[in-house]
Amino acid sequence: MPSWSSSNRSSTAPRWLIAILGGPALFLFGRAPFEREVFGRISRSRVVGVLVLGLLAAAMWHLPPLAADAAAVAALATVAGVDTRRTHARGARPPATRL
Repeated sequence: MPSWSSSNRSSTAPRWLIAILGGPALFLFGRAPFEREVFGRISRSRVVGVLVLGLLAAAMWHLPPLAADAAAVAALATVAGVDTRRTHARGARPPATRL
C-alpha cells in the first residue's frame, strides 16, 4: 500500500493535474472546431476557459486534488453560464451550414 505522505503527493502532482484539468481543457479545445463548423464562429468564452484551466494548473500545483477539481468545475460552469446568458440575450442561432 503506498504511503500518502506530503513528499509522495508532490511527486504525483503532474499526473492528477493532467487528469483533472486536462480533461476539461481537452473538451473545450475539441469543441472549437465543431462550433466553427456548425455555427461559423468559435466562442470566446471557450478560448478563455482553456487559458484559465492552463493557469489553474500552475496555481493548483501544491494543493490537494479536490481543490483542482473544484476549480475545474467552476471554470466549466462559468463557460456554460456565459454561453447560456449570451444565447438568451441574442436568441438561438441557426446553423451556419446545412449538414
